[in-house]
Amino acid sequence: MRKIAMCCLAVLLTAAVGCSTTNNTSEQATLAKRTKLAATLPFGVSVGGCKAKCFNEICAKVAKPVAGNAEIAIDLPKNQSAIITIFPCDADGVALPGKRPATIIVNGGGKTSLAKANGKKKLAKGFHLMDVVSGGKKAYVLFEIKQ
Repeated sequence: MRKIAMCCLAVLLTAAVGCSTTNNTSEQATLAKRTKLAATLPFGVSVGGCKAKCFNEICAKVAKPVAGNAEIAIDLPKNQSAIITIFPCDADGVALPGKRPATIIVNGGGKTSLAKANGKKKLAKGFHLMDVVSGGKKAYVLFEIKQ
């Protein structure tokens, strides 16, 4: 009796939430289009000479590992500044708890270096998520430091 009640509850919850087991290609195409738009960067970002490309619906990723002092290039007008915050993270871009982020301020133009983060402290080996803010727009870029 309990098993039947649980099955009925599951069916009701599925119907209430609107879950469907059928594949609707129109919905999938719309979702894919939204995902592509969401992952598009508002301005170009390169780390270590490698341009960041779409990784998931939230951020872009630099394909190859970079050195700890790699150059950061942001496609910005010469009179526009940017604030870069770099968080240690896992391979999926999830920030690691208890780790302090590094910050870089770019005044005019769009070139700087990872070596300029937080008073020139060397960033640790591993994955990092870079949050670039400029002109009211934000870009997230995942990259790996190889050292």
